[in-house]
Amino acid sequence: MNTFRRWTIGEIAALKQSLPDALRFVEWSVHEAALAQAVQPLERKYRMLLWKSHGCQGLYGDDGEMQCANAKRHGLLDFKRMSLEVLENALFEMRVREVSEAQQAIREAAP
Repeated sequence: MNTFRRWTIGEIAALKQSLPDALRFVEWSVHEAALAQAVQPLERKYRMLLWKSHGCQGLYGDDGEMQCANAKRHGLLDFKRMSLEVLENALFEMRVREVSEAQQAIREAAP
């Protein structure tokens, strides 16, 4: 029993043409995997930095969690699971609001 298939000249030509693209895809995939592996520890450190420096007291961090539920300042933030974009936007909005409130208080206190 012959298990080998005969290839036509057209199939061989098509394979020769697509082989460089396939190799570039494999090379890109390996590169992306290596990059993701290198970025993970940096992302964890950045998340930890955001969590520890965002300015709230009583952070929930035992058992590996990184959460804060300060309803007055920002609501629930899960620094371990939420996307970085969502966290950065929430912290930026919190800071803008606090600066605006401080400016308003200064204006009201001025004679």
